[in-house]
Amino acid sequence: MEPGTHRVQVDGELVELESFVYLLMNKPADVVCTNDDPQGRTTYLDLLPDFEERVFPVGRLDRDSEGLLLITNDGGLANRLMHPRYEVEKVYLATVERGLSADEIDQFKQGLRSDGDVLRVDSVEARPSDDYPRYELRVHEGKNRHIRRMFEVLEVGVRGLKRIRFGPLTVKGIAKGMCRALTDEELKSLDL
Repeated sequence: MEPGTHRVQVDGELVELESFVYLLMNKPADVVCTNDDPQGRTTYLDLLPDFEERVFPVGRLDRDSEGLLLITNDGGLANRLMHPRYEVEKVYLATVERGLSADEIDQFKQGLRSDGDVLRVDSVEARPSDDYPRYELRVHEGKNRHIRRMFEVLEVGVRGLKRIRFGPLTVKGIAKGMCRALTDEELKSLDL
């Protein structure tokens, strides 16, 4: 054994360090972000290639939402990306039943009460759409179903919700339901 190296054994078995996995998935709707679903629904794991490491999603998307899902087994990175003090921006594209008034857009930025939480976004911008109104929403803090709950408070139906950016990461070039490993450049960009 080389100087400065250690062998760790448990019950006589050599313990090896697990290598980190960093994947970007373009999650389709009707896929759940859980490692075990007792209801037998399709999970994000069903869409991944086989590998030995146990992974988890960073910043889950609800079953009906789609878009960027970061998958890893690096708990330190997951904490840096999700903890509010790091203020990592997430960008969503929401397609809704009706347009928002200027007052409603202000309410999104000032905060709306939902189930004891005050939910707000950093910005709301209308985006071109051929059919239903579409808005790009930026948020640095995310609670469970954050964007959907805000629209619910204003009684605006959500037809579709997609996360298009998570910090510096995007889903550009990744087909729906597919995933790829993060590049070295992307990993460096996540060093917050």
